[in-house]
Amino acid sequence: MIKVRIQCFWFAVLVLRKCDFCFSLHFPLKISS
Repeated sequence: MIKVRIQCFWFAVLVLRKCDFCFSLHFPLKISS
């Protein structure tokens, strides 16, 4: 169970990073934080 949760956590982190990257490409003015 713990390993699965860790994998899901890292998967979510990678997805969030991709979303932030794409979001920054579409909205470069919102890269304040």
